[in-house]
Amino acid sequence: MARPKGGQGALQLGAGAGEAHRDLRRPGEIALSNEARGYDRGRPPLELVDCPLCESHDGRVLGREGACFRVLRCKSCGLIYVSPRVVDPERSFWGAREGYLAAAEEVLNGREPSFRDPNYNEVLDLLERRIPRGRLLEVGSHLGFALRLAQARGWEVVGVEPSRPLAELSREYFGVPVLTGLIEEVDLPNASFDAVLLIDVLEHVKNPRQFLARVERLLRPGGVVALQLPNTYFTLLKAAVIHKGLRREDHVVFDAEEHVCHYTESTLAAMLETAGLELIDVRPGRPVQWAGRYQIADGIAKQHAMPWYRGFGLRASRQALYLLARAVSAARPGRVGATATNMVALARRPTESC
Repeated sequence: MARPKGGQGALQLGAGAGEAHRDLRRPGEIALSNEARGYDRGRPPLELVDCPLCESHDGRVLGREGACFRVLRCKSCGLIYVSPRVVDPERSFWGAREGYLAAAEEVLNGREPSFRDPNYNEVLDLLERRIPRGRLLEVGSHLGFALRLAQARGWEVVGVEPSRPLAELSREYFGVPVLTGLIEEVDLPNASFDAVLLIDVLEHVKNPRQFLARVERLLRPGGVVALQLPNTYFTLLKAAVIHKGLRREDHVVFDAEEHVCHYTESTLAAMLETAGLELIDVRPGRPVQWAGRYQIADGIAKQHAMPWYRGFGLRASRQALYLLARAVSAARPGRVGATATNMVALARRPTESC
């Protein structure tokens, strides 16, 4: 779900480092930031927030992205989050039907696999080692690519997707039941799913405690949540290399307009715990093998997998870093390390005691 990296509005790690979160609460500064980015003329509104995990307002500024966004680390719990942030970050993916069709036509028609299929299968493999196939809910199901794979494996699937065009295309092309709306709004009975998929979703959620509490209620006792999300250690490493080492301060690294929370193993476990979910597995995740410029045709980011030789150097370097992370994780179970682009995790709703 993440947009391609690069472009204007970069996080400047040196600028503003060490500022306290309380310094961000000057209304004039926010007004100037809004004006600088055009948010005062039909652009998404911004909001200042406290830490989404512990609600502390004491955060250390790690850096800035563009004229508006600042990335902070909470001094109380360590969560990295964005403030000010876009009020509705999930709307970044609400596009037109025609655009989605142009990008994903080959996958929707079954002619080609998605370049993300290996990532979806990795999460499903991990899930199926823990629980037998049953009822599975995917929240933020996008075009239904993961749902189609889960259904083919024998899961009874349901999706929830806030974008109407994405939900419609999922139903039309894959025949999967997808409800349109936010998970907090759709009508689903409690304790009705054995598993919930959150693939590239949690980093976009502005109220993760409320969101995960709803997910926990939808799970049956003993049910499992499977997550894929960016590895924050890798993001921090990339920011240090690109911004400080290469001095490319115009390069977007944190995707702060869309990714409003950045999790490590410990802050993910703490966030899940607020909803009564227990983290039972966390490990490096496969890289998303985007083939760079070869993935673009006529200005459209295509969703189907490219031949192995397209973008080979870029893909090989990602894979090498991933294998290094796996080796580190094997020696130190429960640690993701800094070289994997993603992490995958499982969390369980405890079985009700007698």
